[in-house]
Amino acid sequence: MTWESPTVTGTPPSGRAGFSCNVIGKTKLCIFGGDAGANQLADLHILDTETLTWSQPKVNGTPPSVRNSHSSSQVGTNLFMFGGYGKGALNDMHVLDTRSFTFFKPTVNGKPAAARCY
Repeated sequence: MTWESPTVTGTPPSGRAGFSCNVIGKTKLCIFGGDAGANQLADLHILDTETLTWSQPKVNGTPPSVRNSHSSSQVGTNLFMFGGYGKGALNDMHVLDTRSFTFFKPTVNGKPAAARCY
């Protein structure tokens, strides 16, 4: 096995830690948020792994606040994001519809999970 550094086009996300990265469909990687030193982020970047092209899609709805160290998982065409650290530990849930790149905050029933970040 060998590591390669392929040539990519488009504008890649800035350097960061504590971001989430999820596979969307079969050929795209979705990067959200993170911590860039003194700046926490709430931006969304997509890498098309077939064309090796970065893009930053227009996002609809209200995106989550800045955060790092959050968790995210895809279920169907929805990407669920939970918690993290923004202006303190967070316990909010946000969903990104990956077909329309629309964020929404779902109605969650029951006792909320405690605020957390990894």
